[in-house]
Order: sequence, then structure tokens, then C-alpha cells
Amino acid sequence: MQEVGFKEAGELLNTPVSTLRRWVVLLEEQAYTFNRDGKRRQLDWQDVGVLREVKLRLQEGTLEEAIQKVVASSEVPQEEPHQQESQPVIEGSEWEAFDSQISSLRENLFWHGQEQAVSTLLTAWRVLQETIGGE
Repeated sequence: MQEVGFKEAGELLNTPVSTLRRWVVLLEEQAYTFNRDGKRRQLDWQDVGVLREVKLRLQEGTLEEAIQKVVASSEVPQEEPHQQESQPVIEGSEWEAFDSQISSLRENLFWHGQEQAVSTLLTAWRVLQETIGGE
């Protein structure tokens, strides 16, 4: 996890740090969790993306509505445990390229937008699928 300070997040989002801290408290009240080091919150790129989403959704309604929508859209349903299926072993540069794209997805979503990040990831996925199919 790469930690992002509130000051840096405020500069990136062009939003005062005090406003971000207020949003963080409201997000936590709606069950969004931040990593902590004791009492200190540690923001990461995903959290900065969530705060960016709050800022964007403020254009559609109230702060409370924006917070609720962001928390609802950031929830990831828990999958039922299932039997582990046999998967092809992927080695080499294709796997490294795909892993790199996955690792940078959140940051790319923040900096480049959804369409470009998804397009880049889909391209890497297709290359990986061709590698698996070609084995």
C-alpha cells in the first residue's frame, strides 16, 4: 500500500485538507474503512479515488447523498468460498505485464479516467488470454 498524505490528496483534488477530513469522518460513519496506524488514518490511492468520487457526486446532490452513493458503489460483495479449480500456469512477461496493469489500475483510474484505464486493462487481459489459449 502506498500511503498518500492528506496534504497531497488535498492538492491532487484541489480541496482543502479540512474538507477531506470531514468527508473521511462521514465516510467512516457510513461504514467505509480506512487503514489506520493507531489513531492516525492512512490514505491510499483507493481512498483518494473515493474522495474524488465524493467531490464529483457533490455536483448531483447533497454531501450526505454523495457519501451514501460512494459508499454503496465502493462495496465489493463477498464471494462464497468455492473449490479451487485447476488454472493454467502463466509465466513470463505476459503475466508481469498483466500484473503491472492490475497493480496500477486504481492510480490509472484516478489520473486517466475510467475508459482509458479499462481499455488498457482489457488489452493486457486479451494478451494474457491468447497466451493461455496458445499453450
